[in-house]
Amino acid sequence: MTAMPDTLDDVFAHAWARLRAGVFGRHDPFHQGVLANATDEGPQARYVVLRAADAASGTLAFHTDRRSPKFAALAADPRLAWVFFGHGEQLRIEGRVRLHHDDDAARATWAAMRPLARRTYAVPLPPGTVVDAPEDAGLPGLGAPADPAALEAARARFVLARVEATRLDWLSLAASGHRRARFERGPDGWQGRWLAP
Repeated sequence: MTAMPDTLDDVFAHAWARLRAGVFGRHDPFHQGVLANATDEGPQARYVVLRAADAASGTLAFHTDRRSPKFAALAADPRLAWVFFGHGEQLRIEGRVRLHHDDDAARATWAAMRPLARRTYAVPLPPGTVVDAPEDAGLPGLGAPADPAALEAARARFVLARVEATRLDWLSLAASGHRRARFERGPDGWQGRWLAP
């Protein structure tokens, strides 16, 4: 167990280190977080895999399907919140998303993805389509050979979503005492303050 961060600078570095650990650790509790955004039908929330976290630029990333309702909602209103929790720590991030589809950033990310990850975008039906049975969704079997035409269609559906964080709220729930800090990004960079938990 690592020591509790004592300064705001330590908390900020610790929070980004937790996010980086989530990017690379499939079993890390910060590998997936609950992403929430507003839609015409009201608030929506779902677990999303954290694909990148960069403290220097204050950005995070996830992947999505261009045909998903999430893509349309975020294109209309890019504001979102992303919440992570694990080992007694909660991290809430607010920001705005930039959706990269069929541009250099999306193509570079696609090229670096594992073949199995690419295949998830080869499903012929848009996410959320009603089907009679799970096998009707058309998800290719994990052992089936990749079809070049299906993979090209999959690439066209792939979206890299980059989140520019504007607020980061860290909460530690510990027997030795709860601690909370909030960081907000302004014109001069990040400013932090301690908050009552």
